[in-house]
Amino acid sequence: TFYTVGIAVTSGIFIRSFFDIGFAGIGLLFLIGCACIIAWRCIASTSGDVSPLLLTGLVCVFLACGMVRLHVSLTSPSPLLKYSGEKVVLTGYIAREPDIRETNIQLYVKVKNEEPASHDLVLVSVDRFESAPLDLSYGDVVRVEGVLKHPEAFASDGGRTFDYPGYLQARGVETVISFAEIEMVTQEQDTFFGYLFLNKKRFQNILEEIIPAPYAGLGEGLLLGVKRALPKSLETTFRETGIIHIVVLSGYNIMIVVEFFMFVLSFIFFPRARLIIGSCAVILFALLVGLSATVVRASVMAILLLIARTTGRIYAVLRALIFAGVMMLLWNPYLLVHDPGFQLSFLATLGLILVAPWIETYFTKIPKMLGVRGFLTATISTQLFVLPLLLYHMGLFSMVAVIVNVLVLPMVPAAMLLTFATGVVGAVSIPVGFGIGFLAHLSLAYIVTVAKIFGALSFASFSVPAFPFWVVLVTYSIFGIVLAHIYTQKKQKEITNTENVVTEGWTIEEEVDAIRTTPEAQSASGVVKLKFPIQ
Repeated sequence: TFYTVGIAVTSGIFIRSFFDIGFAGIGLLFLIGCACIIAWRCIASTSGDVSPLLLTGLVCVFLACGMVRLHVSLTSPSPLLKYSGEKVVLTGYIAREPDIRETNIQLYVKVKNEEPASHDLVLVSVDRFESAPLDLSYGDVVRVEGVLKHPEAFASDGGRTFDYPGYLQARGVETVISFAEIEMVTQEQDTFFGYLFLNKKRFQNILEEIIPAPYAGLGEGLLLGVKRALPKSLETTFRETGIIHIVVLSGYNIMIVVEFFMFVLSFIFFPRARLIIGSCAVILFALLVGLSATVVRASVMAILLLIARTTGRIYAVLRALIFAGVMMLLWNPYLLVHDPGFQLSFLATLGLILVAPWIETYFTKIPKMLGVRGFLTATISTQLFVLPLLLYHMGLFSMVAVIVNVLVLPMVPAAMLLTFATGVVGAVSIPVGFGIGFLAHLSLAYIVTVAKIFGALSFASFSVPAFPFWVVLVTYSIFGIVLAHIYTQKKQKEITNTENVVTEGWTIEEEVDAIRTTPEAQSASGVVKLKFPIQ
């Protein structure tokens, strides 16, 4: 039932993203679902279980719910759109941390105007060097002057068209002002978020003072997801070698931070205190690095993990992923179709859950030393699952991604820890920070060197021509069929093994007693490893 509801809501949002069946069609679908559920309830009271009828009703009801969620969002366009193409003067405050690029700064300005009347979010692009004296920060009230436009899709590499309006809509933006003239009205007052981002900026300045470029930029990317100091050439190399995910805060980076929090919290004896402090720490980190789809998804799953460990419940990672995904889509339904970050993060995690255990059975001869086997299986499973969508969006296929990830990922936790320690110690004493900064520099230099060596190979990557979206759907349908076949065979094998135990005349209790008396079991500190599945 849980998976049925989750998939139905997601499918409803997906279908409504492409087809408008109107409230009448959605209402009819909802009534059909209710009728199926009522029929199941009536039949179930007189005869046995009729679960297919119940599941059909749930699918119809929650398909309709997903469609309604997106339909409501689409029926309330921004009032600023009627001024598209006109020169306007808007006053508002910077609602998100400024995004500093190579030549410009992108500001998300929350407009509070009486004429034109609006309380919407506008993406404002200003020249980085002309606006430098203003020292723009989160919470500053600014006056913006420029031509208001509705964003337009544009052609990207390989003949692909990037849906820029949809991408911005997923971020709550429907209008943009490029090359704007900006004037400071009032600077940010003392607020929680202002204090948070101010200390983040100070932390970055300390890193850039101690660690030389471009390694400081890489350290900021690993720890904070900041790419402003990462040279364009190095960013391209990371893309070609398949490790760009380490500098945009993938779920891997987030879980490293979460495990660090949990290690520190393990010295606190009260479970509820660990849960509260750990959850607050995860939320604070997510706010600090920016609430991207990847960060939110990983943070929700991390908090669920903390709850499971505190309450002694089993952490069902697939259910946690579905729950996090559905909650995010109910909050912002545009993520499903218009946010590649959400799509790739979700699919990578799904591949790690479903494919990695199966792939690992073929790598039993590979040593576990330094986590080589785990990194290899994780990389292959995630790369395999995101490949169709990645090629559809980017068109870049890396031939060396697997080997580079295996070589680089073991160093990422050490690089993140050393970068964090450099910033913290440097805040107290810059000279002492140089000592730890030297070690951080070595770890970051290793990552850059590996990327450059493999990125310089002539066959490191190649471009794939653009192809229609239905190819992606067909590919993932094939993945689903293959996985269903694999797990069906696995289930059948478990049932067969269980039946073999019964036919040999053993009871479950006798088999457990027999295993418990073996030397291996007696030396296992009381932990008995059953060699057959018990259902």
